[in-house]
Amino acid sequence: MPLNMRARLILCVMVWGTVLAGCGVPDSGPDPYAVRNSSLAITSFGPTEIHAGVPFNRQPDGSSAVWIRVKHPVDGSHVAIHFDGTALQTVIRGSLLTARVPARLYAKPGIHALWVAGKNQDGARISSNKVKMIAK
Repeated sequence: MPLNMRARLILCVMVWGTVLAGCGVPDSGPDPYAVRNSSLAITSFGPTEIHAGVPFNRQPDGSSAVWIRVKHPVDGSHVAIHFDGTALQTVIRGSLLTARVPARLYAKPGIHALWVAGKNQDGARISSNKVKMIAK
């Protein structure tokens, strides 16, 4: 194969690899290949509105926290709360999930997407609906 043709082939493979990998764009929502699971339907969450850069649901260590309640208990599942595409370290107690939110994620005003995603006890990927938190 001539060098010019080989270089074009390598470039083409690299470009398509980048496109298929998402071009480095942050995750914009729940996993499109995950099964929408009715047990992960978000029934309530909080807070729904915050002030950008100001801690909310302040924890004893000064950090902020969110909570999400889903339709059915998810104990034993490997799921996490996602905040604008960032998976948060999540504590699960039945149908209640809580997580600390790093300050950098709510530093600026805007609308933040929250959802729950991960794997169920059988290893299948699952995802909830999205809800929105407003940072003024």
